[in-house]
Amino acid sequence: MFMASITISQIEIKAHSCSNTGNYTTNSIYRQNLDTLLSSIASNTQIDYGFYNFSAGQQPDRVNAIALCLADLTVEKCRSCLLNSTRRILQECPNQKEAVGWYTVCMIRYSNTSIFGIRNDKVLDPVFIWGRKASDIGGYNLALSRLLQTLRNRAAAGDSRHKFAVGEIAATNLDTIFGFLQCTPDLSSVDCNNCLMKAAQRVPNGSMGTRIFSTSCFLRYETNDLFYNTLPPPPPPPPAGSAPSPPMSPPPPPTPGNSSRTIVIVVVSIVSAIVLVVVIFIIVRLRRRKIKRTADKLEGEWFMNPLFS
Repeated sequence: MFMASITISQIEIKAHSCSNTGNYTTNSIYRQNLDTLLSSIASNTQIDYGFYNFSAGQQPDRVNAIALCLADLTVEKCRSCLLNSTRRILQECPNQKEAVGWYTVCMIRYSNTSIFGIRNDKVLDPVFIWGRKASDIGGYNLALSRLLQTLRNRAAAGDSRHKFAVGEIAATNLDTIFGFLQCTPDLSSVDCNNCLMKAAQRVPNGSMGTRIFSTSCFLRYETNDLFYNTLPPPPPPPPAGSAPSPPMSPPPPPTPGNSSRTIVIVVVSIVSAIVLVVVIFIIVRLRRRKIKRTADKLEGEWFMNPLFS
């Protein structure tokens, strides 16, 4: 089987396919619907997980479109790639009612037929190859096959927002193979698995780096080069409005020992105060009596003193 391929250097990574199932004219309703649809994808700021499936118009001029960004892209880079790809696909497939294009890190696809949830195994040429041939082709292929099978199963187990997997495996001669597999998330688990399996059949024998663009999935691996972003996608932003302040934690309840100690201190303080008041009262009473007796004595002596008689 003939397989177009190209060795990676400093070139743009792109692959596209223009279908011959039908054409449209520049001023047709189909072209107007297509322009509206591609503009909606390029300008959309609501979707932040990198997958778009939109439709525009009514039959027979209805257009269906899918757009996909690689899962390790930031939202900003995804939207920038889609803005570029929605323009490029019209230049590379002018007047075709059905087309698909991969542009390094994102894909755009549109058709006048239903494409949502429908697997398309067509691999877009060329298959991109880089790096040297493995010195131990048999051992390298065995390790690569194990990695691709593991990642294929993990990607297929994704949800309706993401179906992708990344990982690595040790190969021969101290080499490490890094892999990245992804499907359009509208596919079922079975269809995603099958699409990636078909793509893996196009992997060149012993190649230590390959990138394969399929209409419904993507496969890439490299050796000794961690090319993908290992960070998980950021969580969705919180809803508008400030979050309520968390309730203050109640003070911890006192322990039994502390309670008893507090009660004893209070009782002792009260008793001490009462005793102090009583003592002061007695002292005052005694002083008053002493002063009175002294005054009476002095008064008696004053009257008995001959100097005053």
